[in-house]
Amino acid sequence: IRAVCSKDSAHTSAFEHFLFPPFQTILQLDVVEFTPYVFQLLAQILEFRPEGAGLGDGYTSLFPPLLTPTLWERKSNVPALSRLIVAYLGKGAKDLVPHLMGMLGVFQKLVSSKANELFAFDLLRAIVMYMPQEAFMPRMKDIFQILLMKLQHGKTPKFVGLVAHFFALFV
Repeated sequence: IRAVCSKDSAHTSAFEHFLFPPFQTILQLDVVEFTPYVFQLLAQILEFRPEGAGLGDGYTSLFPPLLTPTLWERKSNVPALSRLIVAYLGKGAKDLVPHLMGMLGVFQKLVSSKANELFAFDLLRAIVMYMPQEAFMPRMKDIFQILLMKLQHGKTPKFVGLVAHFFALFV
């Protein structure tokens, strides 16, 4: 995908056309062994999607189920799912505003685990960078409370660095 689409992003539609049906089957049948790979490949295809092409119907219909808590409970899904959500935000954040609360729920779940803190901040940075400011600003108080509570009760050097980086981006 990278070799072909990095030269000409118009080829992403061919990959989508060819790969979406088997990906949908894997996701519908919940084939646990393959779902992380499906998420990784979807993220890569979406990242190479031409600028201005938006998300399209396939990606738009796939998004709400990605916020399902059971998907995020599987450790193997977290890196690929977080990359996929970041790719979604990079290509069509305005279309995802109605799902902001679900994404913030995912952030809260991820930030509560030391193993997933990095992925939580990847998601949070993407929300701040790509979403319209008027969409996420009313929730910044809640986000800061979550971050400051974690800093107060369970800070690690890694977490302090992630928070400092986020604050620098936010300011």
